[in-house]
Amino acid sequence: MKKFLKINNIKIGDSYPPVFFPDIGTFFNKNIKTAKKMTNELINSGAKIIKGEILHNPNIALNINSYEKYLGKKNKIIKEKIRDVIERKVVSLNNYEKIYSICKNKKIPFVLSVYDYEGANFAKDIGAGALKIASSNLTHRPLIEHICKLDIPIILDTGRSSYSEIRKSLSWFNIKKFNRIHIQHSPYPPPHRLIKHDLLMLKSLKKDFNLTVGLSDHHSSEEMLYAAIALGANSIEKGIVPNLIKEDQDVGHALSIKEFQTVNKKCINIFKALGNKRRFLKPNSPRHNFRMCIISSKKIEKNEKLTEKNLTYAFPIKGIEPEFLKKILGKTLKKTVKKFTPIKWKNLNGN
Repeated sequence: MKKFLKINNIKIGDSYPPVFFPDIGTFFNKNIKTAKKMTNELINSGAKIIKGEILHNPNIALNINSYEKYLGKKNKIIKEKIRDVIERKVVSLNNYEKIYSICKNKKIPFVLSVYDYEGANFAKDIGAGALKIASSNLTHRPLIEHICKLDIPIILDTGRSSYSEIRKSLSWFNIKKFNRIHIQHSPYPPPHRLIKHDLLMLKSLKKDFNLTVGLSDHHSSEEMLYAAIALGANSIEKGIVPNLIKEDQDVGHALSIKEFQTVNKKCINIFKALGNKRRFLKPNSPRHNFRMCIISSKKIEKNEKLTEKNLTYAFPIKGIEPEFLKKILGKTLKKTVKKFTPIKWKNLNGN
């Protein structure tokens, strides 16, 4: 696998803690003041990078009776016209620049999902560290080829696509000789069953495509983030909302801002706890305090032979370790020892 992918000053790879992409998306629903507040609060809570999107043109959705279904409060399925969803979330490019100028001023990288050529060009122009190709555009070859020309890192979301489609999409990057790609596994959102998460795909994607891999999380809580890190995810992404009582698209699997700092800390702790694949200790490194040593089970006289009948075991190690029992059986002591006394090499005759 590539050692790492770099987004501005942030390295993504197996040797580095997983990067958390807190995604403000369009959860602010055109309220620029809320978007700015969310961005500032995430940065103040320790976010190293901000994730968002450029949704500026409602005409990326046809104005027809085509519907989006998502999980609302009390597990109620809400059905909403796709065009209506887009129209209530569209933000002007000028306002997007105001939002992400906060990141630029604070030297915090930001990553933006883009859906058309104009949005992609704009995202690069305002300083995006990477662009994301949403799962809906995984087979959008013209957009992929255009974004490759912009020559900044690309995050490819693989949600709701087959393995063969993922392979085909990545082949287009290869044709363009573009390799600064970070691939995301993106499970089905609620109300789909947990078995549809297919978290083991994280390992397969990393092995089969030799790329850094992340999880775009769609679970109702944060537990899949932790599982993904344990499986080797190099990044994790989750939607962030101002509060969790709001009923809207994708809110059912988002995280509230107030939870971000704690969840992010737990993710880093899990990565640290993974440690090494094997443990090697130096001879003088500390061992378990409760390892045992060989001791006398009764008073043993000087020159009396050591047998299994006059020996037993106790911790801590203050004498010969049990693994050497056979080497000392039949040997004699230089002096008499009391009951429950550790047997030491220096006390043996012939040593």
